[in-house]
Amino acid sequence: PGALTVSVSAMTGGVCSIAETLTVLFVDDEPAMRAIVEEMFSEDFDVRTAASGQQALTRFDAGVDAVVTDRKMPGMSGTELVDKLRAQRPALPVIVISGVPCETGNDGEFDCDNYLEKPVDFEEICALISEQYARRSS
Repeated sequence: PGALTVSVSAMTGGVCSIAETLTVLFVDDEPAMRAIVEEMFSEDFDVRTAASGQQALTRFDAGVDAVVTDRKMPGMSGTELVDKLRAQRPALPVIVISGVPCETGNDGEFDCDNYLEKPVDFEEICALISEQYARRSS
């Protein structure tokens, strides 16, 4: 694991404003990343965190509105996690983050439409979650 870098435009108040509180499951094997996300999103989302894909499966239930997962983790990868979650709920909004770029269009493993490279921009994650949730809920 390299240095943790995040881009945040404002540290006070919520990162984004949405009409309802959504439950977001954030999965990353880096404890510092989980802590930062929990702190940054706590005013905008009900945040659940998991340190691995396997742990995420135990914390995933009908109350989870969206998932943000790291791509490369020990054990179950983010790609495998997305496959398992989408098998349960095909319309689940999912954002994959990684330190490695996604191939153009599709890397042969999953759709790259909602693939963000680290360092992450929390406002961008928030906008994607809100956009995906609104689109899939309508």
